[in-house]
Amino acid sequence: KTAEEDVEQEEDPQVPQEEEQEAENTVANFDLNDLRERIEGDIITPEDGPAFVEAAVIWNGDWKIRSSPMAIVQVRCTEDVQKSILYAKENKIGIAFRCGGHSMKGLSTSVGGMVIDLGKYMRKVEGRSEEGRKEKTAEEDVEQEEDPQVPQEEEQEAENTVANFDLNDLRERIEGDIITPEDGPAFVEAAVIWNGDWKIRSSPMAIVQVRCTEDVQKSILYAKENKIGIAFRCGGHSMKGLSTSVGGMVIDLGKYMR
Repeated sequence: KTAEEDVEQEEDPQVPQEEEQEAENTVANFDLNDLRERIEGDIITPEDGPAFVEAAVIWNGDWKIRSSPMAIVQVRCTEDVQKSILYAKENKIGIAFRCGGHSMKGLSTSVGGMVIDLGKYMRKVEGRSEEGRKEKTAEEDVEQEEDPQVPQEEEQEAENTVANFDLNDLRERIEGDIITPEDGPAFVEAAVIWNGDWKIRSSPMAIVQVRCTEDVQKSILYAKENKIGIAFRCGGHSMKGLSTSVGGMVIDLGKYMR
């Protein structure tokens, strides 16, 4: 059933017994040390006790009881994301992406699957200008810039980005949809996010509405090959605007992967 049906039809968010059993068995069935050796980030499991309880909490209270993944992978870089997805695919483990953890439908967590947490360490964006490279954290971007209007040079960068890349190449690789500013009203609708302060800044070069895990992998690889910044969107409720991008690519998991 869909995420909407799960929220609407199930008044009691307690996990059914069979799901609890699945969640209990999952960690024992997989060698997470193999994944630990592949990535730079951290892996938190129920065996970590209070640390896991803290890491598993999400904003939506109705889903707190159901937030019982087999593991939470706190990734540090793009390669960690790729390797975690590949590990999950190899072992047929369901995955959920967490950015700010504010999904109204609980898409930021999992029951018995793996949560790939991008909000713990991947909190920097990079901008390049003629003067050189500049880094700032997501918090600095929100706190220091009172006016959410995009500076003229960023607007120019966003306008130039689509023209600089052959998105038809990516279209041929994936099953999902790619929405760009050229799509007019469809792009405007797809770019809207929950945080009103970020609506004006939600101007990615493209929104990739992925349909499967392979689409996610191929989109990440395409972005890496072309040095395009990426943002993941689950429910689009990040308080800090981490669900969107200015001039980069948004990988939207909330359209079809439900």
